[in-house]
Amino acid sequence: MDKLININKVMEKQNAIATQIQDQMNVVRKAAGLDAFNRANAIVDSLNAKNSVMAKVVGGVYHAPSAGDC
Repeated sequence: MDKLININKVMEKQNAIATQIQDQMNVVRKAAGLDAFNRANAIVDSLNAKNSVMAKVVGGVYHAPSAGDC
C-alpha cells in the first residue's frame, strides 16, 4: 500500500510540473502573439471559404489571395 501511495505522490508531482510547463507555454504563446495570429488565420480561412461558395453560386471560381499578391 505504501508503494501505491508513493506512486500517487510521484504522479501528482509530475502533473503539477506538466501544468506549470503548460502555463508557461501559454504565456509565451500569448507574448509572441500566436493567439492573435491563429485567430486572424481562422477569420481569413472562413472568409475564403465563404467567397469560394459565393463564386460557385454566381458561376465563377474564387482564387484566395496569397502572400505574393500583397
